[in-house]
Amino acid sequence: MNIEKLEVGKVYKNYKELCEVLGESIKGGDAKKSQIKNWERYFMYEKDKYKFIITEIYKEPLPEIVNKRNLAEYIPYLELLLMQLLHAQEHKTLTISTTELATRLSMIHSDFREYFNKREKLSYMLNIEIDHVNDFIDTTNDRFKGAINTTISRLKGKQAILYEQRWMTMKIKRDEESDKNIEVYEFATEDDKEKIIDVRYEVLQMFGGDMNKLRAQGNLLYYYKVVDEILKESFGIHRAYEVHIITINHVAIENEYLKQLKKIYGKNSGELRSIIKELFSERNIEKANKRVEKAFGLKEEYGYGNLNKKHSSRLSLNYINDIQLLNEALIIKGVNAVYDEIKKCWLLNPYL
Repeated sequence: MNIEKLEVGKVYKNYKELCEVLGESIKGGDAKKSQIKNWERYFMYEKDKYKFIITEIYKEPLPEIVNKRNLAEYIPYLELLLMQLLHAQEHKTLTISTTELATRLSMIHSDFREYFNKREKLSYMLNIEIDHVNDFIDTTNDRFKGAINTTISRLKGKQAILYEQRWMTMKIKRDEESDKNIEVYEFATEDDKEKIIDVRYEVLQMFGGDMNKLRAQGNLLYYYKVVDEILKESFGIHRAYEVHIITINHVAIENEYLKQLKKIYGKNSGELRSIIKELFSERNIEKANKRVEKAFGLKEEYGYGNLNKKHSSRLSLNYINDIQLLNEALIIKGVNAVYDEIKKCWLLNPYL
């Protein structure tokens, strides 16, 4: 970064012009925020809408603040519960999908998987905008995947487990004994994997070739539906998904469990599952509020008309209320329980 051309009191009309003066690349999202945060080590500025007004240039840059990893509060509890589940396994190896593991670890309700592909129905039942349903499911899906990967990595680092991911397929085959069609789940062959990745790539090109744009437009689920349909019709692969394969050292798991239990003993006396559910759902709402803040920031910087579908949807007055309702339905209570509560409200006050 070159600050020699900066001048105190000078006004730079926008972020792009300031990048050109500093010799910095133009960035977006979190990368842009980190970049601007780093600039604050070298100079002070004031903002006037898009303009940057330089108020002071430091002789020496301020010391860099190294952020410690923000480990979610529920991760230690998640690790403890996962060790309980693994220790209870009779066999040395557990093969399980991410969504099933998230359900067993109480991060999501079993209805999350049930309604993953029934989003229109969920939108109708709860009277929630479909864009908000897509947003909640996609962001929550990403969050529990990240939390599970973090938890597994912690156990792997303690040499308590061996871990790998593999692709599974479900195909319909004829059972000779019963003479009926049955579902057969098995690890994907090399030929299966080639077909899966070829179809995924070809369909992605049909959708414009950019997964991030697909997500921003709210078309991610539709993309996967097209992929699944082609795999089924063309190759007889009715489902294709990744699974965790965890090889368990039961002695190590027991030892690490006792160590972890001592660390968090007395911090929260509640039952593990309810603690995880409560903390994960609370963090979900925090993240939703941050998404709204980001959307308002983008609106201020680029104007509402230049926002993508995802960000404009987050500016809706109903967004946070809808996210809270979905949190209740897909993490805490279940869809039917929330639906029954809504019906009672309608019966008590039909004009709502």
